[in-house]
Amino acid sequence: MKRVRLSYAGLTGFASGRAAFDAHAVALDSIIVKHGQSHIKIAGNIAGYKTKDPAFDLIVEGAASGRAFKEVLPNLLKDLSIDGQAAFRLRLKGRLRDYSIAASTDLTVAGISYKGMVKKDSGYPAEARLAAGMKKNGIEIKDLRLAFGGSSVKISGKAGIDKPGYSFSVSSERLLVHDIAHLSPYLEKSATANGAVHVDIVVSSDGAGKNYKGNLSVRDAGFSSTHFEKPFEGVNAEAAFTGNSADIKITGLKTGSTELRAGIEVSDIK
Repeated sequence: MKRVRLSYAGLTGFASGRAAFDAHAVALDSIIVKHGQSHIKIAGNIAGYKTKDPAFDLIVEGAASGRAFKEVLPNLLKDLSIDGQAAFRLRLKGRLRDYSIAASTDLTVAGISYKGMVKKDSGYPAEARLAAGMKKNGIEIKDLRLAFGGSSVKISGKAGIDKPGYSFSVSSERLLVHDIAHLSPYLEKSATANGAVHVDIVVSSDGAGKNYKGNLSVRDAGFSSTHFEKPFEGVNAEAAFTGNSADIKITGLKTGSTELRAGIEVSDIK
């Protein structure tokens, strides 16, 4: 086929490429779809496409604009702003009620903001890799890795579809304050930002409320905040989470002429 007009979720584009099919299967050979500055290549096969449970192995890759992502996934990305393009690769393999997902995206050239809590400038290195499985009763995230600058965070867990409930583990393999400052609008991007954060927390819910278990610590951190006149130095703190409460111990913190050591108990964490 050549320059076939396609429309989906408010997007209109043109597709070209080759496809072969018979009574049992469809084979896609480098179908190219273009929409504005976005371009996507689709390849793979679908067996038993006339049945209610076809088997498929599809690879989708290319680069898409922030506008294209939001128009295709409006509910999922409604609070996310993406300026520029993101390169990605997605592989779906299995059947409709039992398939694996392998995905990766390079977000370096994109500027990203989320609800005023995250702000990444274009050009700052960032990427994500996902290995997951989807079944009729839920999704399992086997390995989601978020990397930015020289830091990385790993997320894994399960969530139900028909029944409420989830359990996710969040851990930091390497999480530097310097890199956090490049994603947070509350911290100044400065060469003086230093130190590290360690996270190892499980967040779960049975549908009635959230539960937290694990620890978060800050070691030898220094940073400047957009909301405080003086920089923070020598920050050392730990937080232990149990149920919906946290026990926080600040063993060192200095800003200007003020030094602080304290213990804080926080309950009813939402």
